[in-house]
Amino acid sequence: MTSQLKLDGNVRTTRVNGKGLWRSWKRNFKNKLQALLDLIDNSLDAAIQANGDGTDRSSFKGRVHVFPDVHEVFEGTSRVSSTTSGLCIVNNCMKKIRPLDKVLEVYDSSKVESGAGDIGENGVGLKQGCATLSDLSFVLVKNGSNKNIELGIVAKALQKEQGCFLPAFNFSNLKDAESPSLRDQMLSIFSQTSNGDVASCIAQYGAASSGSDPNLVTGAERLCQHFDYICSFFDNSHVFMVIMDKVHHGLSEQYVRNAWDAQQKITVNHLIRDLREEIPKTYLHIPNSFDFRIGREAEKSEFKYWPARMVELSSFTVDVNPKIPWQQKFDHPDAYQLRVFIGFDGMRITDSEAGKEASLYVYSRQSGRLISHNPDARTLLGLSAGGTMFCQGLTIIIDDIAGNLPLNPTKQEVAFGEEAHGE
Repeated sequence: MTSQLKLDGNVRTTRVNGKGLWRSWKRNFKNKLQALLDLIDNSLDAAIQANGDGTDRSSFKGRVHVFPDVHEVFEGTSRVSSTTSGLCIVNNCMKKIRPLDKVLEVYDSSKVESGAGDIGENGVGLKQGCATLSDLSFVLVKNGSNKNIELGIVAKALQKEQGCFLPAFNFSNLKDAESPSLRDQMLSIFSQTSNGDVASCIAQYGAASSGSDPNLVTGAERLCQHFDYICSFFDNSHVFMVIMDKVHHGLSEQYVRNAWDAQQKITVNHLIRDLREEIPKTYLHIPNSFDFRIGREAEKSEFKYWPARMVELSSFTVDVNPKIPWQQKFDHPDAYQLRVFIGFDGMRITDSEAGKEASLYVYSRQSGRLISHNPDARTLLGLSAGGTMFCQGLTIIIDDIAGNLPLNPTKQEVAFGEEAHGE
């Protein structure tokens, strides 16, 4: 059975109820920060790729930049207004990115397996993360040169009960006199009657502030500015960008009544603040050379969270077999190794408000993504949980760098369902 539904002779949607699918995408993350971290994880997967395919990566420097989407209005050379309308994530890629019509295809993913080197920006997490954070997101791609750029749209307004619609379009961004401008290409395509629903989304992006009306030309020009940015992104040939417009504020710690623009700026700034706090402890294996920045003109983030905290640190390796208990001695080709670190969190010990119980952290994949954190893992580890036993800041870190541990789809927990069913 085909997964596409033809409307008016054109392939437009899947057979899946688009509205229902959108609601399901929004329910996969515990909070907005987890959704944002999953999108960033996709970017890191693409920018930190395992060797072994024969490609020379010696000159490649991975980059992930996260910053507010700010719309500035000028009169002449004077800026008359500046509005924070959303959030942007951009990363470079060593290899060619899959075409966006494949990236956005529902129930299709490049990650058929779930090993350490599988790239994430082509999975379902992209749709889930965008839907959780915003009702309107754009995906921009530069694939090889400025001649081959793509635009994808993940929008709640495009979803119907008849099916799910995640459109993608191809353009060029050549600056020579013979080639039509990117702006003219966009306006030509989106002015067509068949693309009226897509044009409405881009016009909505043109209404950056609460007091402005939807405007197709302004929306297209804003997208052109982002395309100019990725086309010149450190002269990289392959660049991936996600723009989340009008990020949901949800239950904000600082609510501004009847002031949408101010609320959006607060929401984005709080997400960036929380991201700065969480990112260093979310990844174990980001190399020092990696260019990770949070905020416009921000300094490069440092990933030295645990080395600065842990004392009495020890490390050992455990052999694990999916079907044989780890306590038993075995020699089996299906066994894999997990690296375990044990030490004491010096900062947690001295923090009067922090829990001192034995904590367990599980990291996985090549980037060392934090998958699970149990702040009091004494019972789970079979330790005495009475009184103050094992309450001296003991910290256990499991490092699954080869990506063997099975994870749930949003990478928020280890999932042993397949093993439990004998697979």
